[in-house]
Amino acid sequence: MSHYSMGYNVYNHKGKTITSIVGNSSADRSIQSIDESQLEPGVVPPNYESRPDLIANLFLDDAKQFWYICLISGKYDVFEDYYVGSRINLPS
Repeated sequence: MSHYSMGYNVYNHKGKTITSIVGNSSADRSIQSIDESQLEPGVVPPNYESRPDLIANLFLDDAKQFWYICLISGKYDVFEDYYVGSRINLPS
């Protein structure tokens, strides 16, 4: 689900306009509703290291959902956490 369909907040940070789902009640409810029993363990395959966007495109058909892969896997540093063979969670 795109953050645009959930709603978003616009912030001004250091003179830049930032669009984010952070603090958006609809996005927060979506995140809280993640059912861990519907997640499957997986590993980062070769040629997908440091690329949760490609993993999201493969499993969710939307590279912009990379944040969801990061969230459900608890891995936020794409350079350190997404190496070949590292364990991640995937939606079932």
